[in-house]
Amino acid sequence: MLFFSTLNRTPQSFLKGIVAAEYILRWVPQGTHDWTKFIRPEEMVHALEEEGIETLDVSGISYDLLCDRFNLSQELDMNYIMMAQKAETRSETQPYNVMSEPLCDHTGGASFFLEQMAELSGANLEA
Repeated sequence: MLFFSTLNRTPQSFLKGIVAAEYILRWVPQGTHDWTKFIRPEEMVHALEEEGIETLDVSGISYDLLCDRFNLSQELDMNYIMMAQKAETRSETQPYNVMSEPLCDHTGGASFFLEQMAELSGANLEA
């Protein structure tokens, strides 16, 4: 199983991920991000497919400034997370779609995905 999160290469990610996060809010040091190295979800799916890895789910990550927390969303314009698995090791069951559960439901759905991401990355993600 492969879980990862990254920034999408869009005008929004340039404005929010570089201009806002690095220069205005100073959340990360200036020069942390290189927009030319950001990857679009469809580019990642294609690269994974070439290696025999099947994408199971893609969800957006949005930041709620008022609540000071990150949430899953269906918007992939800024950040996104992806779950994938080697095609030959995947069972014949349906892929787990975290967006099928309400984002505020802390009993499953997005919570499962966020728990996995938090465990792997140490991030503060909430459903």
